[in-house]
Order: sequence, then structure tokens, then C-alpha cells
Amino acid sequence: MKEVMSDEQLIIPFPSLVQKIGSERVREIRSIAAKHNCILKRVRRSRNWQLSGERCHLLALLKVLGGLYQTEDFVLVKLHQYLNCNDKTGQGSLLLHEMIRSDPSLTAAELMEKTGCTLVEVRLARTEYEDF
Repeated sequence: MKEVMSDEQLIIPFPSLVQKIGSERVREIRSIAAKHNCILKRVRRSRNWQLSGERCHLLALLKVLGGLYQTEDFVLVKLHQYLNCNDKTGQGSLLLHEMIRSDPSLTAAELMEKTGCTLVEVRLARTEYEDF
């Protein structure tokens, strides 16, 4: 029997979010997240924040934020890394493929750093891109 990962509630930590991207961007991302059934909130009274939602909603949010911000953005990278690390369905390389399509000149080291993928995953994604 297969597990359905989309029903699972995921919580992604964002340490020092306001200090890294600014309060205006946090408000903007918070409203976008709410539209996608995700919640971006502060953890108690600390400077840390967390984003929670179901996997399918977080992937939709990642796609929308990918269209609004640069691929190097702190929120995009962190969100992709978390979804990639916790992905058991094999669909975690979404941002990696988008980054290769948008800028094929990125080196493997840059892609690994920005996405948290392994060298093997980067090479497979490049091969798929070149064959496509």
C-alpha cells in the first residue's frame, strides 16, 4: 500500500527570516502563502519563522514564488531544499529543472549549492535538459 504524501502537514523552519529578506517581503510572502493554503508565521516571540502546509500546496507555492523572485532567493532555496530532502516520490528536483531551463550556464557547483541536490541529481537533470 502506497503512502499519500500530499495529505501530510509539513513545517519548514525559516530562521531569522525578517533579517534576511525584510519585513515587507515577509508580509508579501505571507499573503501569497495564505492564498495557497499555507501558513507563514512567527515562532512564539523569537526571530524565527515557519511555513506550514500540505506538500501539494507547498509545491504550488514554490512554483508561484519562483515566478516572482530570483532562483537564488533565500525563501525559494530553503523551501526547495526542504521539499527535496523530504521527498520520497521522486518529484523533488522541480526547482533544479527550472533553474537549468532558466540559466543553462550555471555550473554544477552553483546548482548544488542553491538547491541542496547532489552532484548525481544535477548531472541527471542536465542530461534530461540536453535530451529534451
